[in-house]
Amino acid sequence: MPIVWEFLQDSLHFFENMTYKSVGKHMIAAWEKEMKVNGYIKDIQFEKVALPSKKNSLWVLIEFPFEGKKHISIWLDSHKTRLEDLKMYLKLYEQKAIRRIRDD
Repeated sequence: MPIVWEFLQDSLHFFENMTYKSVGKHMIAAWEKEMKVNGYIKDIQFEKVALPSKKNSLWVLIEFPFEGKKHISIWLDSHKTRLEDLKMYLKLYEQKAIRRIRDD
């Protein structure tokens, strides 16, 4: 769990210092490259999904390089708030990781 927490914390710092204004293929590629260099992840995948409501959701899958529960899956439904929503989800997962580390 410590590697997950470090990934989440470094990802939040990455988002605070980046120049990208939205979540897209270039931003995700830069994020993935930065996190791979640190050895935190195996890869980050994403897919745009058209919903019946004519909204495009973005699905992000983060895969860690260890066995067991090794994925984080995040759905970003609003194209207008994707970056803020991604940061919010990462902060929530960071808090869960901290609680789990403290409980172990």
